Amino acid sequence: MRRRASICPAPVLDAMVVQVLEGSPRPLSAYHIADRLEGRRGAAQVASVYRSIARLTEAGRVERVETLSAYRLSERRTGVLLVCEQCGMTRTLAMPAMRMVVTAEILASGFGLGRLVIEALGRCAQCADGTPLP
Repeated sequence: MRRRASICPAPVLDAMVVQVLEGSPRPLSAYHIADRLEGRRGAAQVASVYRSIARLTEAGRVERVETLSAYRLSERRTGVLLVCEQCGMTRTLAMPAMRMVVTAEILASGFGLGRLVIEALGRCAQCADGTPLP
């Protein structure tokens, strides 16, 4: 007979998800977060992790890295998200004026903007060795 997962209150699960993300140098998928929670009291299934991520995203504490299909703690800055294709490092390069110009142009075109995601792919300084990306 299959055991049911113990119920973990939402605030406790949210705190555990934040703790996992704080301990990771790279963004993590919901599946990786669930794996890292395995064995903890009230460990969560992936569906619960997704619900926790939704709450944390709504609260501005977590953000999705679209190109990696992963999540990281929010830097609460607007700009361009830099994503290293080699090691997975991410950081936000603050460029609020650029985002305002892009947003204005999009809205002027008549497009109903839901949210603006700008991610730049390349290599971080630690991974760059002078060779061009394929």
